[in-house]
Formats: sequence, C-alpha cells, structure tokens
Amino acid sequence: MIFTQAILGQELTLVGVIGAEMGLIYAFLRLRGHLGVLRHVWLPALLWAIFGILDALVTMVGTWGDPWREANSWLRAWLLWDGWVGQLIYTFLYVLIWASVVIGLEALRRRAGGFWPYLLGVAQLLILYRLALEHFYGFLTWTALNQLAWNFIAFFVARTPWLFSDSVVGYVLDFATALAAICVVLHLTIAALLRRLAPPTPVAPPAQARATQPRQIITR
Repeated sequence: MIFTQAILGQELTLVGVIGAEMGLIYAFLRLRGHLGVLRHVWLPALLWAIFGILDALVTMVGTWGDPWREANSWLRAWLLWDGWVGQLIYTFLYVLIWASVVIGLEALRRRAGGFWPYLLGVAQLLILYRLALEHFYGFLTWTALNQLAWNFIAFFVARTPWLFSDSVVGYVLDFATALAAICVVLHLTIAALLRRLAPPTPVAPPAQARATQPRQIITR
C-alpha cells in the first residue's frame, strides 16, 4: 500500500520535501542557464522522480515501527536514528548528491570538446536510468509484485551469469548498470531515428538587398 491513513501526514511531508527539492534544482539550472540539459535527460529524470517517490512512500509504510525491514544499510541507519525524520533527511541528501553529479557532468560537457560532450551525455543518461531502475525494483519489493521481480532477476541469473558476481564483469558492471546501459542504447537509437524522421527546418529566404537610395540633388 502506498498511502495509509495512519501516517498520511508524514507521507505528504515526504512528497513535499522531494517536490521542493526538485523545484530548487530547476531554479538552479535556470539560474545557471543549463535548462537545456532537461531536453536531453527528461525521460530518465522523470522516471527517477516517479519511481523514487513511490519507493520512498512504500519504504516509509513498510518500515514504520520496524526499520530493520529496510535492506539499504545507509537508509536503515537514518531510520534507526530518528524514524521518518531520518528518512526525510536521507532522501533530501540522496537526491541532492545525485543531482549534483548530473549537473556537474553537464558543466563539464559544456566545457569539453571533441567526443567528450557525447560521452558525458551518455554518462548522465546511464546514471539516471540506473537510479530509476533501482527505485523501480525497490518499489516492487514492497508490493505484491515482489515475487515477479525476483523471477525476473532469476531469469537473467540463469542465462547471463556473467552480469552478476559469477565473473569479473559482474563486480564492475552489475545487473542494474547493464539494464541501464540497454535503456541508454534504446534511448539514443530512438532519438536518432526521431531526428531523421523529423521534417527539415524551413530555411528563410535571403533578405533582399536594400534599394539604392537615389542621390539627392543639392541646389544652391
């Protein structure tokens, strides 16, 4: 259950804190003149916001009175410190840190040359898609779809063990990052196709040369 009447006020406060922080991030990007990054990452950023809020809400409900149910050791420590207030602080810092990473990559991307802007843009997409997928999975684990999530992972464990701890690759490129990389490839492919299918921008006709003003005859 996402919302429950017993702690509805605390849940609305959590949503309000996340919404206010998103507003501050938007204001900062506008102040710096970096709003263009949102056209590049709007889809994974939106998914991160949606699944992140859902994950935070079900976590608050699921750990209310029993913080040991939270598997994330960092969040569990904040819950043990001061319950839902600890979760508010943790969530605020968590969003701030990852948003700062993406914004920092944007600052580097604007200053870099050559092929680096493209690679930094890919890194932004990869981070945001990974965050969105992690929260989506976290949300599912607190719902009746928990078994479906485990079956999904077990399917890949049986067929692609190299993505997990069975190989060296699994220690560097974990399952969430691998799925995020697939999302990035699809994202870039669809974006390229849409640019090809977009109608060409009409070119304005060249401005006509100004007519030469007749020379005035000066009479004395």
